[in-house]
Amino acid sequence: MLTGQDLNKIDVLLTKRIGEEFKRELEPMKKDLAGVKSDLTSVKSDITGIKSELEPMKKDLSVVKREISPIKKDIVKIRKDQTTIINFFDREYLDLRERVEVIERRLNIGL
Repeated sequence: MLTGQDLNKIDVLLTKRIGEEFKRELEPMKKDLAGVKSDLTSVKSDITGIKSELEPMKKDLSVVKREISPIKKDIVKIRKDQTTIINFFDREYLDLRERVEVIERRLNIGL
């Protein structure tokens, strides 16, 4: 039968072997992790650069939006005016055509 001392020695031995095996398995992972960290550092710097490039564009875009707003209003007004003009001349044409037809009937002119 095993004594307490034997069990302690087995425990120490297993802990040592498992620890060594664990360290050996972790070593490649640590190297991969270091590579990932360096890649992330470069990605982070790239993102920071992109952000700094986007800031002036955001400002320019806001200026363009402010400049476009009155243009949109003008276009809406022009479309309304265009519709009004087309409707006016359409009514005028129809009234004139009706008058011409009445005159043609009275003069017995059939075209």
